[in-house]
Amino acid sequence: MQKVSYMGDGSTTDFYFNFPFYTNTDIIVLKNTQITTDYTIVGTPAGLNADIPYTGGKIVFNTAPVATDSITIYRHLPLTRIVDYQPTEKINPTILNQDMNYMMEILKDMQDKIDTFSEQYNDVVNKESTDNLLSKIHYINQLIDNDEIINKYTSNCITKIPQDIKLSIDSDNNIIVHAGSKVHYGDGTYEILSSDTGFNATTSFPNTDFFFCIKKSDKSFVQTSMNGARSSATNPETTYIIWFNTTDGKCYWNNGSGVAFEVSLPVGVVEHTNGIGWTTIKQTFNGFGFLGSTIFALPGVKGLIPNGRNADGTLKTTVFECSSVITKTFSDTAVSDVVFQGTTFNPGSYNLGSDNYLYTNSGVKVVSTVIGTLNRTNGKITTFNTKQPYQALDYNNSSYIAHQAMPSNKYINLTLGVSGTTYTAPADGYFTVNKVADVSGEYINMINNTNNMNVNSVATGAINCRLMIPVSKNDVVTINYTAAGTTNWFRFVYANGTK
Repeated sequence: MQKVSYMGDGSTTDFYFNFPFYTNTDIIVLKNTQITTDYTIVGTPAGLNADIPYTGGKIVFNTAPVATDSITIYRHLPLTRIVDYQPTEKINPTILNQDMNYMMEILKDMQDKIDTFSEQYNDVVNKESTDNLLSKIHYINQLIDNDEIINKYTSNCITKIPQDIKLSIDSDNNIIVHAGSKVHYGDGTYEILSSDTGFNATTSFPNTDFFFCIKKSDKSFVQTSMNGARSSATNPETTYIIWFNTTDGKCYWNNGSGVAFEVSLPVGVVEHTNGIGWTTIKQTFNGFGFLGSTIFALPGVKGLIPNGRNADGTLKTTVFECSSVITKTFSDTAVSDVVFQGTTFNPGSYNLGSDNYLYTNSGVKVVSTVIGTLNRTNGKITTFNTKQPYQALDYNNSSYIAHQAMPSNKYINLTLGVSGTTYTAPADGYFTVNKVADVSGEYINMINNTNNMNVNSVATGAINCRLMIPVSKNDVVTINYTAAGTTNWFRFVYANGTK
């Protein structure tokens, strides 16, 4: 094999090889699998009339490779003629030998490559082994289909969250629950919506987050601010609020006349911006959600509970599936983990031990799985962030992969500086701006300085100039503008695949 490998040590600069070569360009040097030129070659001459000019040599690095650097030196001879014999010229034996030896060395390189290929793919070229390989692949696929691989090599995770609710905001800032969505009620019943249900944009509501539910009687939208939501044993008799009845386990909406209508469990949390309307979906309640002081889990949620290890050291797990609506109401102030067994919630602080059991901070073993983090003040829940399902990515699922690059419902508001200010992307996603132009000809442009992508908007009158530009994490974007009117928003929108 015309190749040799080393590891650096931080002090050695000279690395030797003993295979013959013709010119320095025949020698290729890799540092950590990448071609490098930070060296000189010192060849060992073979003699004046030798068939090959150099019998070996050494690579002398300008800077000594460190201990984590891998160094590979190998030969690559160009597949070309080096001598053109003329019909009227005498053949020089030395030149002929050198020419023939060059061809022989090329054949040696090719033989090395064939031998390496044969070694790596010996099982595949053998027909019986190919059949065995296909059989093993089929067996593995069966294990994946039956969740056996997931159960054996993962633990303490959610494996399935039903995607029952399809929630969106249209171009007119209306909030819509789409046809086909399954809405759940506190008594365990549900309905599948036969048509889209929407709530018109409003500019009179305050800048705050709202819960949305579906009224059971006519499938219309009702809403209440997050601060207004309640959990209580009796009707709080406050108008225009949604409350969870801890006595019968159902949700209700009080209208302006004091009448309580039964509604679904909340379908999500939506942010309202005064003067614009519904601007972003903060959370869609698929699988888990909250209202007032109560959290809930919906049927169909599946997961794994860590339960020690098998004799062979692989993880041992207990599978759970939520078969009904599960709720828990709080009255304390805390930020904590939440564990779930499929039948009940428990807050606290938990750690997964090396023995694959879950423990509290006081060392008590619990048979549960952590499903998220809960933030509450005097029982009132402000955030309930749950884990996403464990998912082994199928690279053939191109639509799913492409969707990860699309804009999500999560964003942060930014302050637009003077024209020419630069902004660094905190993650993969999009910068977007909506700014009013007072007169025709005013403009906004956004330039991604990292990849030179740019977008522009030139006003044809007193209109809104809206722009969006995709960015990767740490891309630097410059925004130039002459639009002199109000900035309606400037924000960074995270891509779906960004955590």
